[in-house]
Amino acid sequence: MDQDEAARINRTARILRLLTLFMAAAMVIVMVFGSWVLIAGAPESDFFSVAISNGGLPGWAAAAALALVEMLLIIALLKLAGMLRLIEQGIVAGRSSGLRGFAFFLFLSVLSAMLLPPMLRLFVGSESERQFSLDLTGSDFLILLITGLLFLVARLLDESERLSEEMRQIV
Repeated sequence: MDQDEAARINRTARILRLLTLFMAAAMVIVMVFGSWVLIAGAPESDFFSVAISNGGLPGWAAAAALALVEMLLIIALLKLAGMLRLIEQGIVAGRSSGLRGFAFFLFLSVLSAMLLPPMLRLFVGSESERQFSLDLTGSDFLILLITGLLFLVARLLDESERLSEEMRQIV
């Protein structure tokens, strides 16, 4: 790889890292604001095109579910930012662990977003709403599939690094 290509990759990684950190900061703001609205007792609210719904849960339970899902997503974005920082610095080793961490926490975030509200509704919902019903969409399954693919890519990167190191020792 020539220096111009390496410089373009480093610059792209820097831009993506900064965008990822911006998204993580935005997610913190959304989490805090959404939790505040839910705890304040506004069951269905619209603020600046953002729909906040408690899904039939008490405000504190909806806020806790929102906080857990958002925190897992924020951790995933921070793992991604760490991987992009390594790429930006031209460091080859260790990038796959960042990708694996991103995929893992993204998977946990999507899974908790799918399962946590129905589970909470089952345990803390009113008597008439105590039921376990999943509302799954194709995008939920697509994101789960993509996280599985990211795990596979991270494993392939690990194997590639191992083989590269093995070849260097032979030569």
